[in-house]
Amino acid sequence: MFRQTFSCFVGFLLVSSVATAQNPFDSSQPGYPRWSPFSSVKWDGGEPSVEVDGKWYQLISVHGVTPKEILAKCEAEGWPYHLRFEEDLVQILRLMGKQIDRKTELKLIDDSGKAVHLVDVMNQESAGRIPAARSQTANPFDSGVRGYPKWSPFEAVRWKDDKPEVRVGGRWYTPISVYGVAVEAILSHSEAQGWNTQTRFTQDIVQMIRLMGTTIDQKTSLVLRDQSGKKVILRDYEMTIRRPNLIVELSREQLLQDLQHFEASLVERFAYLETNHFDYSSAVDAIRREHPDGVATDVLASKIQRVMMGFVDGHASVSGVNASYGYVLPFRLEDSGSHVVAVSPDRSQFLDEEFPFLLAMDHVDIDEWIRRASPWVAKGSAQLKRRRGLRRLGSIDRFRSDKTVATMTLTLGGRGGTSTKQLIVELVNRWDTTRSQWPTYPANGILDDEIGYLRLPSMDRDATDAIRRWLPKFQETRGLIIDVRGNGGGIRTPLLELAGYLMNGDDPPRIANVGKYRLAEDRDEDHLGGSRFMYRINSTRFGPRERSAIKEFMKGFEPQWNPPAEKFSDWHYLVLSKSKTDPRDQYENPVVVLMDSGCFSATDIFLGALKRWPNVTLMGQPSGGGSARSQSFRLPHSGISVRCASMASFLPTGKLYDTNGVIPDVVVEQPPEHFLIGGPDEVLRAAISQLTP
Repeated sequence: MFRQTFSCFVGFLLVSSVATAQNPFDSSQPGYPRWSPFSSVKWDGGEPSVEVDGKWYQLISVHGVTPKEILAKCEAEGWPYHLRFEEDLVQILRLMGKQIDRKTELKLIDDSGKAVHLVDVMNQESAGRIPAARSQTANPFDSGVRGYPKWSPFEAVRWKDDKPEVRVGGRWYTPISVYGVAVEAILSHSEAQGWNTQTRFTQDIVQMIRLMGTTIDQKTSLVLRDQSGKKVILRDYEMTIRRPNLIVELSREQLLQDLQHFEASLVERFAYLETNHFDYSSAVDAIRREHPDGVATDVLASKIQRVMMGFVDGHASVSGVNASYGYVLPFRLEDSGSHVVAVSPDRSQFLDEEFPFLLAMDHVDIDEWIRRASPWVAKGSAQLKRRRGLRRLGSIDRFRSDKTVATMTLTLGGRGGTSTKQLIVELVNRWDTTRSQWPTYPANGILDDEIGYLRLPSMDRDATDAIRRWLPKFQETRGLIIDVRGNGGGIRTPLLELAGYLMNGDDPPRIANVGKYRLAEDRDEDHLGGSRFMYRINSTRFGPRERSAIKEFMKGFEPQWNPPAEKFSDWHYLVLSKSKTDPRDQYENPVVVLMDSGCFSATDIFLGALKRWPNVTLMGQPSGGGSARSQSFRLPHSGISVRCASMASFLPTGKLYDTNGVIPDVVVEQPPEHFLIGGPDEVLRAAISQLTP
């Protein structure tokens, strides 16, 4: 019924299409293409081999599109390549503009090297998914297999004269053995099997050892040789779930070409290039001067990351950046709003029960430490810089001048704000990966005093389904709490779904988001449609009511920053509207939305749309602030992937999401005990109090 009657005008867009188009790979939707020309797929890195009529082939193209072009599309959109290729190939091709139905054309190469041309090949799959090649594949390094060991004892691997060097605890070593297996034997076995030795040693070391007949679990032993020639033995070394960076030495010419490509791509693609007048050209020139003989890819990635952090784009990221850097802090840093709280890794206690606040480290004020971390954090909102700065400080050696000292002196503050205490702590070489059940939230349902509670941990299909399931059940409650704290974003469908319950058919359309995208050759006029549901005023998806609402809205809209007209599209609008024929009841009682600085991206849009909504109160701490329609480009020699905004996105107030975030109507700060397991939740308590007469 919902899909037939409720029109949420994201440009005269019925919520039927909202629910369908938001997730382009929602196979439950009517008309979704459940076909594939392949019965199975197996992988060698990014190269697919496909099974057709019981025979295996190397795939050259499908419907005139090469695997590399499909990979580039998936990377640009942030889609998981292997999964989408295997399960949603026809839909990907449609999203790439190909008019494909039950017939297609394949160009293949068989085992003998002969070219094969097949037409009219497409099978119906009743389950809507291609049978998972992962369960059939002959590829022993298919990381999609259930139980595949995704661990590694290394943070990074680099190669010199075909010999590996590994980084462990922020320091470089020559590996001698892993779990008692000599590295020379591992390399020889790899060569004998015809594997890509550098890739496999870097990304699949545990699986290589297993395939050699040695049972290895998540703890291992390492025998290494440091740069002075001294042997180092690490026993019961716990591996982490990660894939190390493969580090390559670039020549001077390769470095210059990568930097040229980097700058050109920013100029052509980056929406926030000119927003805060950052002199990126000088920063890139500095990289050129600093490396006259070339550079390692991890060093280059770190320096490009610092360039990207000079902009306001909170979504910006760079692959291959060294996440570990020598000593790390042996405790967690949490932001209560006005204080920084220091807790043990397992959240069982404060560093000192009577002094929960961290005021300084090595006699340097904590705010100054956050400032020192700022080159590694986007120039976004104050709360985003503070939250991410505290996270960066975990790798404390990156910001210390004397990295030889293994201790730090902490200045802790008491609850009263007047007393302090000095505490010396031992730094550690690696993170304590202890996980704890924190925070804990009530279950979705009706709390005491007839108050509805709905937790949305991420903006995804589950959130949309939860709104559909619970809002009708909350109709008789005295008030409703929607908790999106820590929700880092996702898709916009949950907002569109909720709007159907907060509006009635007589309400005027509401403009929820305004934006422009940076013009580029591969961006069509519908670049902000689909997953963003944003359209120009003259779009056929808008009706007279929506166009009238936009015109009235724009009379008072003054953007914080005016994107240059010659470089950007026309304005696009996310518009929420409800048809008079929608039979569902409007939720008319008060709604309190709980938020914090962990709210970001699609959750920012959610909060920005609900700000100043009748009968809705935002409560907690300001959101992080970020909206970007991010896309990626890759540097040709280093392979570094750079992610940046394609859209300049504005709140209805005219402020940018990036640099501002959404400010709650009622600011509530958590007590320090909140950051311990089982601690009180002052924000939830305040919301219940507001809804209780």
